[in-house]
Amino acid sequence: MDSKKPPIKPTNDMFDLEQSIAAWRQQMLAAGIKTPVPLEELENHLREDVEERMRSGVTAQQAFETTVRQIGQGEVLRTEFARAGEPIYERMKQLFCAFAGIPNYQLATNMNTSNSNLEPGWATYLKNAALVLPGCFFWVGSLIFVVPKLKEI
Repeated sequence: MDSKKPPIKPTNDMFDLEQSIAAWRQQMLAAGIKTPVPLEELENHLREDVEERMRSGVTAQQAFETTVRQIGQGEVLRTEFARAGEPIYERMKQLFCAFAGIPNYQLATNMNTSNSNLEPGWATYLKNAALVLPGCFFWVGSLIFVVPKLKEI
């Protein structure tokens, strides 16, 4: 009886690492990471991490899934790459607008766009009046009641 076992032939049920990496790469392209350098670096990192996990005894499928979860989703990576590539004056502009209370700094520069989220002008003025009027009433009230009392003292 021959003690040699025949080599295992891949079946449709077996995990194909190269096919999974190609599908992952397509997901990254669909998510908007289209520049070749970051995509190549991410793929190299993916391959190295999968190999390291497989050397520690994890199956190829488990290693791939864990590494993909660790790297993150394509949309998140795209925004991080965009943030890392933007100039310092853009970051300063975002910071200034955040401190000034402008929630989306692009609305401050793109005034001639058709954004359906914008409210009508009268609603903006009404909200402003509702915010300013109580302060004006307190100021006028203090001029009428508090300032004369302070002059008496």
